[in-house]
Amino acid sequence: MNIDPRISAAQIFLNILTHSLWSLDKVSLVVFDECHHTRKNHAYNGIMREYFQCPKDQRPKIFGMTASPIWNPKDAVMSLATLERNLDAKVIAVREHVDELMGHSPKPQEVCLPCTD
Repeated sequence: MNIDPRISAAQIFLNILTHSLWSLDKVSLVVFDECHHTRKNHAYNGIMREYFQCPKDQRPKIFGMTASPIWNPKDAVMSLATLERNLDAKVIAVREHVDELMGHSPKPQEVCLPCTD
């Protein structure tokens, strides 16, 4: 199997797609970090607009990660539904074994230093 990973800033990748220098049917997986930005005019949403132009059988898999899937706390359901719709995905969260997960998560150490001004 010949795999050539490509890493790019979102806007650069969107420019490559919109200028027909590359097409999503040649991509097998797109990873979005901070995928909660996949809304409005963000480059992530532009990439997904290109994605929806591809025939379903030629679309890459989408993997989005975020610690902040809800941007509107007054309507959390709408926030999640918009994210799912824009990413053609389902939101998945940890509900079981949270204590076990926390045991493997790094915990920052806070240090207070006196000001010397």
